[in-house]
Amino acid sequence: MSTKNDILKILEKNKGKNISGEALAKLLGLSRAAVWKAVDALRSDGHTIEASSGLGYMLSENSDILSVEAISKHLPGIDTQKLCLYKSIDSTNSEAKRMLINGAESGTVIISEEQTAGRGRLGRSFASPQGTGLYISFIIKLPEFNSRSLLLTLATSLCVCDAIEKTTGISGKIKWVNDIYVENKKVSGILTEAVTDFETGNIDSIVIGIGINCNTAPEQFPENVRKVAASLSEFTDPPAHVDRNLLAAALIENISKLERYPFSDNDDKLVAEYKERCFILNKKVKIIKNSSMASRAEIEKAPYVTAVDITSDGALIVRHRDGTTEHVSGGEISIRL
Repeated sequence: MSTKNDILKILEKNKGKNISGEALAKLLGLSRAAVWKAVDALRSDGHTIEASSGLGYMLSENSDILSVEAISKHLPGIDTQKLCLYKSIDSTNSEAKRMLINGAESGTVIISEEQTAGRGRLGRSFASPQGTGLYISFIIKLPEFNSRSLLLTLATSLCVCDAIEKTTGISGKIKWVNDIYVENKKVSGILTEAVTDFETGNIDSIVIGIGINCNTAPEQFPENVRKVAASLSEFTDPPAHVDRNLLAAALIENISKLERYPFSDNDDKLVAEYKERCFILNKKVKIIKNSSMASRAEIEKAPYVTAVDITSDGALIVRHRDGTTEHVSGGEISIRL
């Protein structure tokens, strides 16, 4: 580790507390000048570090830069070699795919402070302003999901809701299949992508991309989504800044369990838990099968159907006006909130 990272690790462990420059120098075998230089570099990276004569340095409780040191503080058992952080990137999912080409291992995690070309489902963009959200992708190997990939999205949605609730106390609800809502506002989206082995045609790896609006101000959202998007910080009680490092650690812990989760033995349990979180059941919805290409007028003309149930493989069962039912496993739903 670099001197800068060594010092950040110590400051994170003592966040909100003063530690003298002399103590830092002694712990790391450095000169006081080297400590000062590293602290100055950390400040340039955006970390809020206060300095007091006679007291030393203190990492502010409000400092919220994503870092390996801060995440590992909340998740001591994490393999930091598999945790990759960026200040800015086009898309964490795109980077995950590039890393797979170069032999990235299962369990690799990619996080960025900003995405310049964040992607959502069906070719949509995902707004990812710098320093306000959690934009994270996971590389996992799950061969059994060649024919049951929709269940992985359901499981991931539950992982996100659980991490949010554990770290903020906010109870999220799910709009089938992968959007997380709080009080009728979208706070998170999930994009699951399969990477196929060219020779066999089988799924070799899965990339799970998750975007969570943590502290994004309303004016930072694109105008076309401001009515439906919101940040977790708007719903904390009392109002508070969401600790993105703590949330990242909780999410990493949850997603890492998916590699060991016996899906084939727990389909019913998984779907039952998902249905408890899903807020569209017994509601009138519209099924938009080609939503990336559908115009607003076409969506408006689409008939309402009733969301009835969710199957053991994650498909949505809807009932049409004539009483017939349909299993929907692709596309998107629209619901009047």
